[in-house]
Amino acid sequence: MKLKDALLVSLFPRRCTFCGDMVAFDMERCPSCRAGLPVIEAPVCLHCGHSKTDCTCKGKKLYYEAVVAPYYYTDSAARALQNFKFGNMPFLAENMAADMARCVKTFYCTQSFDLVTEVPVGKKRLRRRGYDQSALLARELARQLNVPYCTLLRKVVNNKEQHRQKAADRRANVYGAYKTVRRADLRGKRILLVDDVKTTGATLDECAKMLLLADAASVSAAVFAITKITPRKAAEASMESDSL
Repeated sequence: MKLKDALLVSLFPRRCTFCGDMVAFDMERCPSCRAGLPVIEAPVCLHCGHSKTDCTCKGKKLYYEAVVAPYYYTDSAARALQNFKFGNMPFLAENMAADMARCVKTFYCTQSFDLVTEVPVGKKRLRRRGYDQSALLARELARQLNVPYCTLLRKVVNNKEQHRQKAADRRANVYGAYKTVRRADLRGKRILLVDDVKTTGATLDECAKMLLLADAASVSAAVFAITKITPRKAAEASMESDSL
């Protein structure tokens, strides 16, 4: 490393946007993270967010119109989210949102949005973590898309964490867990709903339902990563949906 570069790194340290490790001043991601990017390749099924070659959703009816994400929840993308949520690295939001913004501009190129909002965390988890990771992503994504940001939902039930639930239990686990904030005027608004990760889509769907009940015109979603659903898990989720 040249002396000039070494001085820049020491004075203005830069961190990998995925793992948070120190990188050269002219790099965004370390070599390990660049090599392990689980990109969701086009063409994409906007109904479930998977590449069409991985799609198992069979067009199941949902309250949100579409969902997009730059990555699958595995390898370096999974490490990035774990660091972001549990490793006290809120600074990762800016570059994670940049990847989401590119995805939104690509796949929602014919749509426009009036507001960007997030799937909120509960008060208990907010106190424990110190920040709402989805709110950080939503604010930064709104800034990069030049769309107004507003908190439109609040969590009213401290339900069990979704990632600990079986696919068939996730919809029941979030039922009634969210409400719109008071005095939120959503009439005719096109909403972009943001979360960090999507698995079955139950949380996004419950939040979209509440926004539509408050007279929003439409809800589309954007997340940083999507868990690739296997055919077996897709069948379990379908059975659960049919039983409601």
